[in-house]
Amino acid sequence: MFTRDGQYVRTIGEPGNGVDSNSEFHYSRVAEIAIDPGASEAYLADGYGNKRVAVVDVGTGALKRFWGAYGNTPDDDADDSYTPGEPLPQQFRGPVHCAEPSNDGLIYVCDRGADRIQVFPPDGTFVKEGQVMPETLGSGSTWDISFSPDEDQGNFSTLLMVLTCKYIFLIGNLWSTFTALVMAEECPGCFSVLTALLRIQMAILHHRNLRRQTYTKICISRHGFIVADSGWRPLAFQFAFLKKPA
Repeated sequence: MFTRDGQYVRTIGEPGNGVDSNSEFHYSRVAEIAIDPGASEAYLADGYGNKRVAVVDVGTGALKRFWGAYGNTPDDDADDSYTPGEPLPQQFRGPVHCAEPSNDGLIYVCDRGADRIQVFPPDGTFVKEGQVMPETLGSGSTWDISFSPDEDQGNFSTLLMVLTCKYIFLIGNLWSTFTALVMAEECPGCFSVLTALLRIQMAILHHRNLRRQTYTKICISRHGFIVADSGWRPLAFQFAFLKKPA
């Protein structure tokens, strides 16, 4: 951990250990970290090695709690095989690729290898789950999740369209998968995507009613990103590479 001006504060976890999803001192290839500032807690998507969500006290670095799929105690030796259409594994298949607190008080967890997102309160009690493109194998479909900052989301049918990956139109086609998605709060109607090609791409959508600022919801796939309009069909879009790989 560092301060904003780059001063070292502390190290969380002990390096040089193997995979152990029940360890209180070791994390294994954490995929993502999200902060709950109100509780002063960091949620670790732990990760590519371990198969759990770990919650750390931001002030001290101490591990406070952790859990596996469905709120179960993690078990690294359990069968985590996944076949579309069959019962889902009782442990995270991994990588556990995101653990995002939301303003509804819930934590949304990406279990990438099982094409699912599971939802928990902060204590790790299982609430519900949903799959995205459940026929996806290989790298999986649920790489990340991002919440729209727009409080006026009136078109819930569009949300259902995104969850089922039906789409209005498709922008872009890449040879690799997307790794992260960020809604652009400073630019209504914009979003940016980090790709496995190590470049950031942004799409800006222009709506018929320019007086109403609406956000566009998207769904990630291996072949591109799917755009579902949040109430107004865009007239056009701009697409640009913001940063190309060195």
